[in-house]
Amino acid sequence: MKKIDMPFYKHLAALALPVILQNFLSSFVNILDTIMVGRLGAVSIVAAGLGNQIFFLLVMILFGISSGASIFFAQYWGKKDFLGIHRVMGMALTAAFFVAFLFMLGAQFFPQKIIGLYSTDSEVIKAGAVYLRAISLSYPLLAITIVIQFALRSIEQARLPLFATACALVVNAVCNLALIFGVSHNGTQIIPAFGIEGAGWATAISRAVECALMVIFVYAKKLPVVGKLKHLFSFDRYL
Repeated sequence: MKKIDMPFYKHLAALALPVILQNFLSSFVNILDTIMVGRLGAVSIVAAGLGNQIFFLLVMILFGISSGASIFFAQYWGKKDFLGIHRVMGMALTAAFFVAFLFMLGAQFFPQKIIGLYSTDSEVIKAGAVYLRAISLSYPLLAITIVIQFALRSIEQARLPLFATACALVVNAVCNLALIFGVSHNGTQIIPAFGIEGAGWATAISRAVECALMVIFVYAKKLPVVGKLKHLFSFDRYL
């Protein structure tokens, strides 16, 4: 009977479990919007759900870009070719940011037409457009975050993305409560209730926090996935 390689499985679990949990929490950040706007009525629930369809479509594209780049990250990490990691990082960031920026522009200028692809209800389209316009500001930041997450996983640093996403989830929950329903004290309205728009803003804020934490930590810890700008953007046509 072949002996089980326990050290290998322990190492595998140490990498896989944080990735599984981080992916779940990342999806739940947006799902939380749909849950919390439920108190606003059926129209808001549907509108938030349709707005998040655009988010998941973008994530699929970013997942493809980052997955392709992660193959090179892993190869260069194995060779300890840090310049190669930086060049692929720059290429992946450029491609992901460009796609996310196009999605953001579409959501900012044509939100009703985009939501109209999913629904013919005028109230749903109106509410969904408001939500989509607010949440779309997070798309470029999301692109940066996802690329860095995949790069970190490729160099066996899976816990940092989990921590950043967990913080984003907490921030999203707090901001949702404050911005959707408002905050008052002794009869004074401190923060007005923005309704479904507040849910979009809350998610945008949480994604900004997540991105900031990722960038700050990778540079503070001097992890090999990042380097000088001249190295990040030194990729050529051949690469």
